[in-house]
Amino acid sequence: MVRAANPPAHQTDIRSREVAPVRTNRVSRAWRRDKHLYALFTLPVIYFAVFQYAPMYGVLLAFKDYSVSRGILGSPWVGLDNFRDFFDDPYSWKLIRNTFVINIYQIAGAVGITPRLWLLDADWFRTIFVSAEIWQSAGWGAIIYLAAIAAIDTTLYEAAWVDGANRWQRIIDVTLPSIAPTITVLFLLRLGAMMTLDYQKILLLYTGATRETADVLGTYIYRRGLEGSDFSYATTVGLFQALVGLIFVVSSNAIARRLSDSSLW
Repeated sequence: MVRAANPPAHQTDIRSREVAPVRTNRVSRAWRRDKHLYALFTLPVIYFAVFQYAPMYGVLLAFKDYSVSRGILGSPWVGLDNFRDFFDDPYSWKLIRNTFVINIYQIAGAVGITPRLWLLDADWFRTIFVSAEIWQSAGWGAIIYLAAIAAIDTTLYEAAWVDGANRWQRIIDVTLPSIAPTITVLFLLRLGAMMTLDYQKILLLYTGATRETADVLGTYIYRRGLEGSDFSYATTVGLFQALVGLIFVVSSNAIARRLSDSSLW
């Protein structure tokens, strides 16, 4: 069998030089066409880079006995000692419980179930917090769902109407299946935040009398880190909080991908 001879080196260089301008022109055309979208995309990228990803360098504090005078790199390495201290503290499980319970009540309130705290009638802290959270997030949620509904093909409603479907049947058979991906994505994102709460709002609402049911991981991190200057311990609790959220997102996304066509990735 006769093997084809390889092209000379100068022909390969010519081809590579011909392909490069084509790619450059394609990128430049895409930039000119969508420059306004890229400009809008710049601000979120800068925000996440500065306030979300850059502070991840501070995760090292969770594994060190941090000293302000020595800095992060100069502080001694203690491994998992801070994690042991946190889980050995009996109060840590109360913080985890309160964080989960309030989030569960928020989810229940979002689907129309009014939580009744039979064992906490004297304080009503969780009810007040959940009601305020629903009131605060209702507008943003309405915008997202209205945008998803507006993107539904109107011919689907027309076909259902021709088949004799009434308004409720069109909602059940057309609207809900069409916005199911949006519902799934928002639900998965909410599960990822199960270990986090708006602790600033809790700090404004709770007092010494409600601390038993109001104290959560976020307020505990605030007290240990900023008020107690125990930065390594506070970083440890924050890292545990983030890891649990990551586990929730990954596992729930895997379940959603297996049960339906909608998932985060």
